[in-house]
Amino acid sequence: MGTAVNAVSRKEAARSLADLKPTVVFVLGGPGSGKGTQCANIVKHFGFTHLSAGDLLRAERNSGSENGTMISNMIKEGQIVPSAVTIKLLERAMLESGNDKFLIDGFPRNEENRAAFEDVTKIEPSFVLYFDCSEEEMEKRLLSRNQGRDDDNVETIRKRFKVFLESTQKVLEHYNAQGKVRKIDAGRPVEEVFESVKGIFGPKLRAKADELYHGDAICQEKSKFLLTEMGLPNGLLPMKDMVECGYIKDTGFVWLKQKKSTTHKFEKVGKLASYATEITASVEKGKIKKLTGVKTKELMIWVSICDIFLDDPPTGKITFKSPTGLFRTFPVSAFELDGPDGGKTVEEHKDVPEAVELRAKADELYHGDAICQEKSKFLLTEKGLPNGLLPMKDMVECGYIKETGFVWLKQKKSTTHKFEKVGRLGSYATEITAYVEKGKIKKLTGVKTKELMIWVSLSDIYLEDGGKITFKSPTGLSRTFPASAFELDGPDGGKVVEEHEDVPEAVEV
Repeated sequence: MGTAVNAVSRKEAARSLADLKPTVVFVLGGPGSGKGTQCANIVKHFGFTHLSAGDLLRAERNSGSENGTMISNMIKEGQIVPSAVTIKLLERAMLESGNDKFLIDGFPRNEENRAAFEDVTKIEPSFVLYFDCSEEEMEKRLLSRNQGRDDDNVETIRKRFKVFLESTQKVLEHYNAQGKVRKIDAGRPVEEVFESVKGIFGPKLRAKADELYHGDAICQEKSKFLLTEMGLPNGLLPMKDMVECGYIKDTGFVWLKQKKSTTHKFEKVGKLASYATEITASVEKGKIKKLTGVKTKELMIWVSICDIFLDDPPTGKITFKSPTGLFRTFPVSAFELDGPDGGKTVEEHKDVPEAVELRAKADELYHGDAICQEKSKFLLTEKGLPNGLLPMKDMVECGYIKETGFVWLKQKKSTTHKFEKVGRLGSYATEITAYVEKGKIKKLTGVKTKELMIWVSLSDIYLEDGGKITFKSPTGLSRTFPASAFELDGPDGGKVVEEHEDVPEAVEV
């Protein structure tokens, strides 16, 4: 069986990489210093491709190639794999990525690595990002992370520390003499470390910008012009009080910054989207790719919108897609700016009003808040479910048909309830219906959350072993939480919040 390492000849790879003229940043730090986490943040915010030398070597080790056993043994001993093997893997990954900005994580580990890389690829790094962290902190992180790696034990970890410190020092000295080392205190919390990282990458990114603007008026004008130039609705990325926007033409990379995160309502489709203080994306004709900073909330989880694209050939429709494959299509006109901003920025939203006709004879029927609260909680407890699972306020009616398990709850106004223990929001319409049985709620209507610019219902709720409870949508999306988070410890086990503007929806079948 051929090896991945031999897939690209040295001469061909070097010539191709030289033609690419990539930006390369070496990322160094001891095992457990947090390099991988910070690289993921850099990828998300600055559009780099992350290449982990360790991950590439482990993949090769598991590939069944002739180098696999050799790599496996050396990794277990905390030894460094020959430069030629690692460089070939890096070359192939860079050529296949389609990008020209790379974070090379965990390489070079010694002077021989460094010299070989520069000799073979004819590339020198723009700078070296060094995550400095104490051995005590790194050991604690490695032993607690439980990643399932067979080399995460105390003895091997300490060997890895020793090899790293002895071999990497000369690499750092070499690049430090050139003024290329950027040292980060990695012993702090992840968020604090990334703030330091942004302080390094932000100026580098701005230096590469073909267009860079500051101030709300000019940023609004230029961002809308760029969207129009790409054939996209000019109100697709609404921002407020913008402070900066930039554009790199070669890659199509764009960033937009505003003073505060905002929630925007697209009036023509009655949809809400949230926009972070910083948004990044790669734009091309009719498409926005690798979008970060734009989110919506649904099914008690937050997910990002990663791609936005127009139909080709044009149909007057625009599609929003999540990394999980969920998508929703709307008229393009809904995102054009007819007025000052084509919609409005909102801070709160109320729940969706719903009405479901009840045409069944109840075995139990109650009216008034006090008795309805008591009976609904008693029923949930009787079925082995958390008694705070269906929080209602100012209830006016509840009913139950024993034979089918059909139950309905009515309250004066729709509400949004926050389950404090898990920090999650659920919205509850004026009328909720469901079928209840031991440990399960099925065919639930009137309970919704919002995400990916669409409203969906929670259809099933069920308990699992280990004190867990799972919420599921009709499309199969699910999320599991501790059941205790939905028990009533205080007056209502959480709090009712006003978080949503009314969004008209079709009545559920």
